[in-house]
Amino acid sequence: MALPGPKPTLALWQNVRYNKRMVKLLMTWDIQSGKEQEYLDFITSEFSSMLMRQGLVISDAWLSQAGEGPQVTIGALAEDPLELRLFLEGEDWRQLRDKLSAYVTNFRARVTNPQPGGFQI
Repeated sequence: MALPGPKPTLALWQNVRYNKRMVKLLMTWDIQSGKEQEYLDFITSEFSSMLMRQGLVISDAWLSQAGEGPQVTIGALAEDPLELRLFLEGEDWRQLRDKLSAYVTNFRARVTNPQPGGFQI
């Protein structure tokens, strides 16, 4: 089952100042109840490995234990905006999102300019 939400098109890129500088892929989701161990296995092996193979550096990984909003927030930095865009429009990203959908709900992703000073939503 494919994840709902925007396809990797210009919608992900709104508000990004395109230049040769680094950009950040921000992703949020909730873990499906009862699939926590399978999710953890997938994230720590296949998901993070694929991001790293694409040249992304995971900069943020947050797990919310209480309150409103997404349960998980992941940030990944890309030195080359064009390479990130090609990845997000390609088959590897589609397959990765499809596999992730077995473990999560409410997936959202956007590309933005990284902000100095830490946590970014």
